[in-house]
Parts: sequence; C-alpha cells; structure tokens
Amino acid sequence: MRLQTFKLFGLGAALVMLVLAAGNSGQVGLAQASCTVIVQPGQSIQAATDQAAEGMVICLSAGIFEESVKITKSLTLRGAGREQTIIKGQNQDRPIILIQSRFEDQVALEGLTARGSGDAIHVTGESKVALKQMAVSDSEIHGFLVNESAKVSLFESQVMRNKGDGFKMEDSAQVSLSRSQWPP
Repeated sequence: MRLQTFKLFGLGAALVMLVLAAGNSGQVGLAQASCTVIVQPGQSIQAATDQAAEGMVICLSAGIFEESVKITKSLTLRGAGREQTIIKGQNQDRPIILIQSRFEDQVALEGLTARGSGDAIHVTGESKVALKQMAVSDSEIHGFLVNESAKVSLFESQVMRNKGDGFKMEDSAQVSLSRSQWPP
C-alpha cells in the first residue's frame, strides 16, 4: 500500500511541476511560439528573413515598413495587428511579399497588412501558406497571385480594393477561405 501511495504522490508531484513549467499561460504544450527576432520600422524585414533559421518567428513592431520581401523557407512573419503593422510595396514590378519554394515550406503571415505594389502577395512553387488576421489591399494588379502547386489558406482576413482580381490562381494552386472577406 505504501509503494502505491508513494507512486501516486510522485506522479502528482510531476504533474504539478509540469503545470508550473507551463507558466502563466495555463496551457501545457499549446502555448504560441514567441518571437525569435523583432524588427522595428526602419529595419529590414528581408535581412531578418535571410538570417532566420527554419521555423523562426519574426515579429514586426507596429508601424509602416516600405520594402519587398522574399521568403524561401519555413517561418512565421507576425505583425502587431493588421491595423498597426503595414508593409507597403515600393516597386509595382515586384510583389510586396513573394513566397517561393521548391519544397513544401510552411509559411505563416499573421496580424499585418500588405498594401500597394503590383501583386500584393505572390505564392509559387510548393509552398503552404497560412494567413491569419491579414489585410491585403490596394494592389495595382492582384491581391494574390498563387501558382504552381502552392496552397494558401486565409483565416479571419480581408482582401479588398485591389485593381485586378482579389485572387488569381494558376496551374494546380489552391486557395481556401475561412471567416474572411473577399469581394469579387
């Protein structure tokens, strides 16, 4: 009987330590990944993505960033909120965000706005891209150009005021929308 009581006590103590290790989140194993790198307005998002290792989370502070960004690996680009973090395109011949991969890289874009430029976001290759709480607006051509076998999913996002189509899909590309706004 004492051995069983001791085992139960040990199991209970281990569980308490696991919960305490989870911190104030109250979630074990479900906590959202924290920022690996923080980029301020005036700093280069492209430099941060180039230096980032696979799977890193790059957080963009509130403000306006004026540049084009090319992503060629699995990573997360997280803003402070779509009303607070805006990436504006500088060149109408290039997308604001180009996600290009020959592998099934997983890219997440969260809490930011891509505004202006030619195609706002171009996803090509075999990339799998998840967009959450994003706004894509005011592009000179398309909001999204998705081609080859790329897969894009939007959750709680807005695609609006683009001169061309909100989405242009080519080849075997796929786009799915969930709780998102997209006027035709």
